[in-house]
Amino acid sequence: MNANPPIHTPHTLSWSEGLPFSTQFGDVYFSIDSGLEESRHVFHQHNNLAPRWQALPAQGQFVIGETGFGTGLNFLAAVELWLRTAPEDARLYYLTVEKFPLSKIELQQALALWPDLSALSQALIAAYPDQLETEIYPLSLFNGRVQLLLTIDDATAGFNQQIHRQHPDFIVAKTAVDAWFLDGFAPSKNADMWSSELFATLALLSHPETTFATYTSAGMVRRGLAQVGFAVAKQKGFGRKREMLSGRFRGPPPAEDEKKNTADSAHIRLKKTTPWQAFKLQPSGRRACVIGAGIAGCHTARALAELGWQVTLVEAKAAPALMASGNAQGIVYAKLSPKRHPQGRFNITSLSYAQAAYRAFWQARPDHGDACGVLQLAAKDETAEQQSASAATLAPSLAREVTAEQASELAGLALNNGGLYLPNAGWLNPAELCAWLIQHPNINSRFHTNIETFEATGDGRWHIASTTHTQVTSQTECFDTDLLVLCCADQAKHFAHTQHLPLKRIRGQVTQLPATETSQQLKTVVTQEGYLAPAFGNSHCVGATFNLKLDDPAPRHEDHRANLAFLTNLKDFYGQALPDASTLSGRVGFRCTSPDYLPLVGPVAKEDEMAEAYALLAKNAKRVIPSAHHYWPNLLVNLAHGSRGLAYTPICAQYIAALANNLPVPIRQDLCAALNPARFLVRDIARGKR
Repeated sequence: MNANPPIHTPHTLSWSEGLPFSTQFGDVYFSIDSGLEESRHVFHQHNNLAPRWQALPAQGQFVIGETGFGTGLNFLAAVELWLRTAPEDARLYYLTVEKFPLSKIELQQALALWPDLSALSQALIAAYPDQLETEIYPLSLFNGRVQLLLTIDDATAGFNQQIHRQHPDFIVAKTAVDAWFLDGFAPSKNADMWSSELFATLALLSHPETTFATYTSAGMVRRGLAQVGFAVAKQKGFGRKREMLSGRFRGPPPAEDEKKNTADSAHIRLKKTTPWQAFKLQPSGRRACVIGAGIAGCHTARALAELGWQVTLVEAKAAPALMASGNAQGIVYAKLSPKRHPQGRFNITSLSYAQAAYRAFWQARPDHGDACGVLQLAAKDETAEQQSASAATLAPSLAREVTAEQASELAGLALNNGGLYLPNAGWLNPAELCAWLIQHPNINSRFHTNIETFEATGDGRWHIASTTHTQVTSQTECFDTDLLVLCCADQAKHFAHTQHLPLKRIRGQVTQLPATETSQQLKTVVTQEGYLAPAFGNSHCVGATFNLKLDDPAPRHEDHRANLAFLTNLKDFYGQALPDASTLSGRVGFRCTSPDYLPLVGPVAKEDEMAEAYALLAKNAKRVIPSAHHYWPNLLVNLAHGSRGLAYTPICAQYIAALANNLPVPIRQDLCAALNPARFLVRDIARGKR
């Protein structure tokens, strides 16, 4: 696992004859004749895109894979064609890998050459990440019709993020590309990219209808593609280029030639480890059941519904967000670290995605939330130097260091010290968010309903028994579903299939503090040992306590006092003496967390089967056991988000939807492993605890 991926310095752009020029590779980014027309000639015409897109069914999907994002010109040209020709409810997934990304300013300069694409380019520039690291950046554009997955990495390594690789006998492609745009600088300029490893990876991500096109006709490219199963033909090039290549994937080479043809490929040279993560979903239909209507469940239901699934959302309570998600104000933020361990990386990735995902809600429901910014003042166990170290690794649009004076100006009241300011974070009302998310024609919400049992039917579906309670009666119903997703926090331990998951229940209490004329001047969320949100409904949410061993569901005066103690760090916040704790109201919720405080997102292991298959790990944890796919079919969980549910759940829901649809995954494989619910089971097996 690469726990500390490099932070990329954006590629410095130069200019030659009015065109963007790479000094590193000694070549222009696009054709002197016409970069836009070349993109259309090479990639649109020779992948036959317009007819294929016009023929897509309602809610169809199409995946483009591109080597070399560069200035984004190929992307914008494809988007322009997609918006004109594809059904309005179809989705384009544009999976692109770039090793040397341009900065946002450089991107803007280069795309200014194409005024006809200005509306599209402005949308791209607005969404383009400021934080450029070796990660995947999922960007939703044009009302969700286009999903750009920008991967910062070497081409082969970047596309390998869409392939599970732990053992060469158990390689699983997580997605399939429909058309390849093989761009990037010429083989004579950048031979390292055009490698046998890349060609083998392209083949693994292709299917019998996959096409490709490339502006080059170099022999190494022609031979490399042919060796891994592509039918390759020369075509007339564009402008000054005499020839180009295009073709279709005809299937993997014959078994007797496979080892020879791919002997140098990445998956043959891969160091073997036990393939405990290997799985692939294959739902037989498009019906999904999501259990739990908290933040995780509502995000998951919406992500599936937008991809055409008919979703039944089941909730035991009378409405969404009445359990741990039920506080009046939830804070959209995460703990940012200068270290790029899995939790630090996931916090950055999830917060960046969540802030973009909530823009539509903040615009639609301005009275129920605000991207007002979050001030993270240094906690007791954190020094100013540690916060400075965090800020030094982050783009200012994500977080920047501020002094006490700057923090006070941002907050609208005097603060004792400075800290980190997250300008695009904020707060929202979780109940209103959940109600907004599930307003979709493909979501059928069933409240007052308990799931009693669910059982695998043997054909990949799940048979579910539920009981719906009304004021006068209870009614039991059974139904089948093609996909089952558990988002019901620690209630998942009540089911036989998931009772082995190490879910922890942590009590938290929030205090409702009546607003005063002075306190209503607060303009941002302030966090330190606790958090304080701007006034909402004439009161402030202050919280929240962490009681690891307490199970009392009723608010306690001592917990109100603990919450109020945080406010003593703020100068004259209230304008008068704080109320006595005994006079205040509040709310108790129980967070669901995991032992390592990362969520559990992904497939559910068959506990006994996995323990038996990997029993020898207890004698040698590094032993390679060539056995895989020990997971329940089409059963997923989205659990254990703790106190960071608002930040974590949007990207986790998109990851769940990607798995269910075999679409490009929005996070790197090592983060997928860090979230995999089976990680604790495999660890326990290796330690002899199973």
